[in-house]
Amino acid sequence: MLFPARRLAHVATRTARTLRRYASTETNTEVGRLHATLRAVYSLRTDPSVLPELVTAYLALPTDGSNGHEKKLLAMLNENPSVSNRWKDAATILDRVPDKPFQIALQPSHAKAVEVFQAPENAGITIRAARRIIQLRYADAPFIALEHVLRIAETLPAQELALEHWLARLPQNLTRISTNWERQLFDLDATRQEAVRQLRALEEKKPELLAKPDFHARFMGAYAATRVAPDDAMRHWTAILSEGKPVSHRVAERALAASRDLDTLERVWAQVQKVTPRASIEGSISPFLPMVDLYYAQHLVRLGARDAALSVAKPYVSHRHLAWVLGARPDDTQPSAQKLYRLNQKSAAQLTQNGLDFEDVLFVMAKFSPFATPFPGPRDPPATHCQDLD
Repeated sequence: MLFPARRLAHVATRTARTLRRYASTETNTEVGRLHATLRAVYSLRTDPSVLPELVTAYLALPTDGSNGHEKKLLAMLNENPSVSNRWKDAATILDRVPDKPFQIALQPSHAKAVEVFQAPENAGITIRAARRIIQLRYADAPFIALEHVLRIAETLPAQELALEHWLARLPQNLTRISTNWERQLFDLDATRQEAVRQLRALEEKKPELLAKPDFHARFMGAYAATRVAPDDAMRHWTAILSEGKPVSHRVAERALAASRDLDTLERVWAQVQKVTPRASIEGSISPFLPMVDLYYAQHLVRLGARDAALSVAKPYVSHRHLAWVLGARPDDTQPSAQKLYRLNQKSAAQLTQNGLDFEDVLFVMAKFSPFATPFPGPRDPPATHCQDLD
């Protein structure tokens, strides 16, 4: 039996533990909500106008130094010019957790950011800061202009690092412009034409890039994303084929996506089958649809040939990345397969409601999409898996 004083101390200790456990549970719940909404904003399933609320929620969390969410919030503020007062929110976050690359990037314009970037005192963090500047978008600049990227490249030990990142970012920047919240800011057709002009300028100014690994694929994907330069995209696909090397699934999918009509798709598909393995073990028989066949079927649907896509898929077990495209419930009776089908349908419907057409939706939800969950977490929606927010 405890004496009164010891009993009071015991009760006080237990109460403190309970309160800490309750506070910890509440914090974890708030972090989970913040995490899930950031995922949805990044994958274009949620309007970025919620970001100021997320900043407020982040600032209400216990202060214990960097927890990773500040970089993700800053990156989302960087990429969404439709968000009002985003610079004020970004400054508030940086006051709490300073981050030099973001502080260099967050300037009134790309030109000013490059000027700060090239200052001698910032020489030690050029690569990280370069990535942040290239990610930054303004209401008058849906993507950073090539002239600024070339200035950044001059400062880096390997110029192709900045140019490769610019090419990789262009497709997702063009996709963002199709959303309801960005359509009022930018002229989509004019932006696509400007992207083509700058891509051709890069090829003219830096022809040596085409001798480096993967740059033909980068150019092909960027031209394909504009939708208005099919000949340029196919020119790079032809160059890839001329190298006489096996072509990865990622590059094969981009080549199929670059096809603007069924005749071109059929021609590219015939070429893909010769250079991209359909199975990991040659001659193996599998009940599952090969990935390259899946990409082919997806783009058949994109170009209006759904019946042909059904014929491609018919001999195989339903695939999670194709069932939602076909609008056909998977044969698999497992609850997980049915749930995944419903989640994919829901994600596609959200993206459509947010202004994206089917081609955009297919790009966002593709296996190798740059749009994806930028960080791991519980209950991730399907087909959203990217590590671009490092």
